[in-house]
Amino acid sequence: MPKNKRSMTPNEKIIASALSSFQYTAHFWADDDMDAGRQNELLSPKKGESKKATHGELGYLKTRISEEFISEMNRLKKSNLEPLDLIDEIEKLVRRCEKLSENIRTYQEYYYVPSRNDYVHGYDVEEIPSSSGHRNAVSHDEGRLEKNFSAVRKKLDQVKVNYRQDLLVQDIHLQMEKIKKDGGFKNNKWNDATSRYPQKYAVLQDVLQYLSGGMDIRELSSVVHSNEKYDKGGVGRSETGKLLDRALELKGEVLKRHTARHGR
Repeated sequence: MPKNKRSMTPNEKIIASALSSFQYTAHFWADDDMDAGRQNELLSPKKGESKKATHGELGYLKTRISEEFISEMNRLKKSNLEPLDLIDEIEKLVRRCEKLSENIRTYQEYYYVPSRNDYVHGYDVEEIPSSSGHRNAVSHDEGRLEKNFSAVRKKLDQVKVNYRQDLLVQDIHLQMEKIKKDGGFKNNKWNDATSRYPQKYAVLQDVLQYLSGGMDIRELSSVVHSNEKYDKGGVGRSETGKLLDRALELKGEVLKRHTARHGR
């Protein structure tokens, strides 16, 4: 019988999701090596200083940044960080890599007349004038590395929201179970149907519907302001109210003002 595959840990899922947006591309024109002094010189340009880097040097640095990013991500995958702390560390890593990528783009490239090998590897013949031994330009993949990191950052934003929502949904279900227990809910009936427990339970059902997209902020605002169950539920003072607040914060929304009582 085939062995059951081990399910990924939350941290492994976060890393996999982030890396799914990162398209590593080796730069075939890259130099094979570069001494540390030259690397530091190119990656830490002084303000107002104009320098040039060869095509091969820039290719080497781009490849190096990509490889070190992936290596660091694999190291983080094995860490014991809490998921949200892990996301923070990845965001710091992305910002560092973006800064290095931006530094590279401050240089004007120059390189020799392309060889036949360059054409074979995808250069547009007209891209590099054959009459010129040097040119000031940027490579044909300009911005690709930065776009990679930008995509990772956007993916992390979504991962963070999804993870926080999963935690909130878990907390809501735990609170609903507690409400059922405290309210004596048995055989699909409440011990006292007029007590605060059925109302609190109904509030959380609406919050779950809101989180899942089945109710928008206007609909939620309407029921909060007009439905008696929210008053009986003690929203704003109880755990039920705190969970509602967390849902609103997660969505980045606030309840709409209730104007019906004022005839508007």
